[in-house]
Amino acid sequence: MLMTPKEQISFEAAHLELSAKLERKQLEVNALLELTRAIQENYAESKLFQIYTFTFLGLDTAERFALFALDGSAWKCKLKHATAKDYFKVTLPDKFTSLKTMTEIADESYGFQEFNLVIPVSHKSSILAYLFLGGLQMDTSETLNRLAFINAFTNVLVVALENKRLVRQQIYQEAIKKELEIARSVQQNLFPAWLPSSDRMRVEAYYLPHQSVGGDFYEFIQLSEDKYLIAIADISGKGIPASLLMANFHASLNTLVRQSSDLVTIVNELNFLTGKSRKGDYFITAFIAIYDQQSQKLTYINAGHNPPVMITDVETSPQFLEKGCTILGMFDKLPAIEFGEIDTGRRFMLFAYTDGLSELRNPAGDEMGHEPLVKILAQLFEVQEKSIQPHIVQLIESHRDNHPYHDDITFISFKAFQD
Repeated sequence: MLMTPKEQISFEAAHLELSAKLERKQLEVNALLELTRAIQENYAESKLFQIYTFTFLGLDTAERFALFALDGSAWKCKLKHATAKDYFKVTLPDKFTSLKTMTEIADESYGFQEFNLVIPVSHKSSILAYLFLGGLQMDTSETLNRLAFINAFTNVLVVALENKRLVRQQIYQEAIKKELEIARSVQQNLFPAWLPSSDRMRVEAYYLPHQSVGGDFYEFIQLSEDKYLIAIADISGKGIPASLLMANFHASLNTLVRQSSDLVTIVNELNFLTGKSRKGDYFITAFIAIYDQQSQKLTYINAGHNPPVMITDVETSPQFLEKGCTILGMFDKLPAIEFGEIDTGRRFMLFAYTDGLSELRNPAGDEMGHEPLVKILAQLFEVQEKSIQPHIVQLIESHRDNHPYHDDITFISFKAFQD
């Protein structure tokens, strides 16, 4: 049966419309296949963005777009096309980040007036991105079909970007973990491998970093047959930067004591070297002492550190060793410096610690302070207890009562007895 001219025209129009739809569907399928293949072959983000933009232009649905995704804690533009404004410099307003469904944009929408529509792009109930479309005709069913594809296509892209971000984050965390392991190993090797323990002399040390590595430091060096150096320091800050500054301090101190036993010279040089190597606002508090067993004298300099506790046969009441100078690394030249000298007698106890110990808090928020330390040290001196460390560790655990500590905790003790 022959068609009338009108029917023929109608048939041809329907055929053309169907062909156009099939051609568009084929374009969409090809675009999805190309993007999926690029993702599987781990193409760079720039290549994925290029595929997305070409596909968007081929759909002939909107004139411009901008894609926002999370960058840290802020929503930042990752991709845009044909926009008047540079949205790479724009942070997405909170007005949009609360949206859960496709929403038309009003003219007064915070500088986003060149867009008609915003589409939240979600995956597993989480919003991963927001797609803004402009120059869009909203009154046809075909437009809605195209928007559905754009939403699905964008979802594939955004999920791929999120997976790439997670992989980068994992690689970064693994690298940081490895760096911390290396830094921790290096740091542990910097501490003295040997501390004397006999009936005449006993040195004990304790180090508990708040993080994998820390900025606390202690040292014990035998300078000669009768002379010994004991030191403790606290580098401001935590983590790898503090541990690196501590390593520099350790190397500088060990080099300087081979050249001179004059504490004023040593501390002045440590201040100069610390000022050269420190980064940002890092500085060092330190206590350095030299004990002469033959003369039974201890000389020391306290560079802004917590005053160590000293108990001797000559002066049985606890003394706080405060003489010295300001913190190291803050001034090119120390404004003033003096050293202290103590007659130790035949028996003494020196206990030096960092502020992580005295500022340790219990669940109520109360700091431990130095009073409990002084009390227990006086008791241990009177009974001539051989080991100090277990008692101090027990005091730490008793005070904090499972409350987390927020700083490195370090102490070193030096007990000496002569016949």
